[in-house]
Amino acid sequence: MNLELINSSPANLAPAKVSKELEIQLLLEWAGTKILSLPIQKPKPKSYLNNWPDYFYDYFPNSFSGSGLRPESPNNLEIDLIDEILTLVLLISNPLSRKIIQSRLLINPITLRHVYTWTKISQLLNLSPYVIKNQYQLGINQIIKNSSPTKIKSFLSKIN
Repeated sequence: MNLELINSSPANLAPAKVSKELEIQLLLEWAGTKILSLPIQKPKPKSYLNNWPDYFYDYFPNSFSGSGLRPESPNNLEIDLIDEILTLVLLISNPLSRKIIQSRLLINPITLRHVYTWTKISQLLNLSPYVIKNQYQLGINQIIKNSSPTKIKSFLSKIN
């Protein structure tokens, strides 16, 4: 996948001649990157707190520490849009295609690489990567067939 396409918003690509498959794919991948950039708490209970003084890195989190690698978290409007975009996956009737599309839309927001590659998905489902890619394309085509073009255009217009 071209990283410039993922970095740029799908709304900027819509006026150009972009296929419906690419529009759907970019919308789903945009939603997947935003999901993974949501801030989450640790699943463990909080550790013991002490009264040590604050440090320089606490005031400037982007300087000289690894905490500057956090992606920007989505705002409330983007979260609502993510929920609406992810309902497109429910238009797929084949559960295998739905699983493949749901796993493929997750993209690491820092490295912009897919969390699940074609080979990793094929190993998880014990299928050939060619079958996986074919099912993915069938799922995208089913989303295009079952969704209204105005809904897709409204998604593209909401994303800046």
